[in-house]
Amino acid sequence: MAITWINEINKDESVNMIRSYRKKFKVDGLKAIDELQSLGVQLTLEEIEKEKRRLEYQEIINRSE
Repeated sequence: MAITWINEINKDESVNMIRSYRKKFKVDGLKAIDELQSLGVQLTLEEIEKEKRRLEYQEIINRSE
């Protein structure tokens, strides 16, 4: 199922692959990165770092609530 989805989503280069995968398969960002890479998706260091920063920011927000 994931491979089919990846092939479809790859047609649109403007799509944030990590975010889309995270939402589609209901996993957290690090899990999405791990699964995408294990499925052969080439993620840039910039994409990975952006997701890690998002997770750190979300953690800060959650602690302050």
